[in-house]
Amino acid sequence: MGGRDSLPIEGPSERMRSTVIARCRPLAAALALALALVLVVLAGCRGPRPSGPAGDDRVAPTQATPTFDGLFVDGAQWRFRVEVLTDGEVEDAPQPDVICRVTALRTFPGGRASEVDCGDDAEPTVRDKVAGAWIQTDAGLWYELRLPDDGAAPDLDPDARLVPARLTVDAYGVVTLEPDPTPPPGDVSTEIHADGDAWCVATAFGGGETSWDEICLAADGPRSGHAGHGSEVTHEVRFELAGD
Repeated sequence: MGGRDSLPIEGPSERMRSTVIARCRPLAAALALALALVLVVLAGCRGPRPSGPAGDDRVAPTQATPTFDGLFVDGAQWRFRVEVLTDGEVEDAPQPDVICRVTALRTFPGGRASEVDCGDDAEPTVRDKVAGAWIQTDAGLWYELRLPDDGAAPDLDPDARLVPARLTVDAYGVVTLEPDPTPPPGDVSTEIHADGDAWCVATAFGGGETSWDEICLAADGPRSGHAGHGSEVTHEVRFELAGD
């Protein structure tokens, strides 16, 4: 009997635990390897970078000075194709094209202005994003309701500026914006980013029902835009320059 006290006794529970550990070690090693591979793949799989003046392969920020000269050409006009979408699906009913044109020009010390008209029957989203007064100074571009008097410098709100005159652009084509010292009430965010040779100003509004809009402008004038709203069901209107 004394020998029994000197020998280790391995009961069923000890044997079971040893067996489980022995079987789980290869599985744990395989899971660790799989996780490592997933992390490597994710590290190299960032979303596609928007193409534009910033350049896809530049890491350091670059500077850009957009001109938007096309907005200030007497008689310039643009034809836009319009689509209406519900939950991302284009509605079957075709929408008529919208033609917008420059109808008046103004100059003043340090800047210029134009008035764009899209017609009273134009689709409201196109009219709201394109028709009106475009004003450019050394500080940037504004979109206002009415033209300033000829020769008179307008009183422009710095917080209402649409596009600064000088842009700092990161490697993804996104403009670095200065923090707004007087941010608007509510959940509002604004981004300026490159889209080819155009610059797009996108705004999103939170709250009870999310809404968003965007206008894209290039050297030859407005290129495209959209506006939408909704939460459970979304409604959106998109427009872009029609082909010849």
